[in-house]
Amino acid sequence: MPAELLLDYLAKSNRWKKMQFQMVYQCAPVLKGVKASNTITFPKGMWEKTKNTLAGTCVCWLRLAAGEKKDVILIYRREWLENILAKEEVQKFIREFGYDHLIVESVLERLQLRYREYMDGNGEFPHEMGTFLQYPLGDVKAFIAFEGKNSLLSGYWKVYSNPKEAQRIFWLYDCIRDKAAKEFMSGFGLQQICRR
Repeated sequence: MPAELLLDYLAKSNRWKKMQFQMVYQCAPVLKGVKASNTITFPKGMWEKTKNTLAGTCVCWLRLAAGEKKDVILIYRREWLENILAKEEVQKFIREFGYDHLIVESVLERLQLRYREYMDGNGEFPHEMGTFLQYPLGDVKAFIAFEGKNSLLSGYWKVYSNPKEAQRIFWLYDCIRDKAAKEFMSGFGLQQICRR
């Protein structure tokens, strides 16, 4: 989608419309049902108004942290997270970070605790979250090992192996994002954009 078109649309939009557009644009792969989860940051208080727009969809949310000026939200599809957590290699990996009860609610509770500790300056960033965001496990592990350096490719995540497959996924996410943005700009609401 041309940047000029987006900028023109946003220039004519009020704050509420901009917040909804931000969710559509950043979280389109989750909203459209092709990705497990996504994080999004809202100015303090705006999430309370925006969250109701997801009512009646298959998309869930969790406030990871509430700061003085912003709220960090995880938008997710429960069944996708269940599938990720069912993988033995993921279970083994996240146990290293204190995830003992591997059901969605317990995992999200632990992630929320770790994220809040990070926001409060009492812990490291929970990089294992990449597994819940559906990044390849090998890339999540390499990101941690290399401290975010030496990646082969950077897009929706930093890629350390299989760049061709990552480029294919990035292209898919871009196409879905553009489709969702066009739908929103033509008057579709978030409930209509969400694929059930």
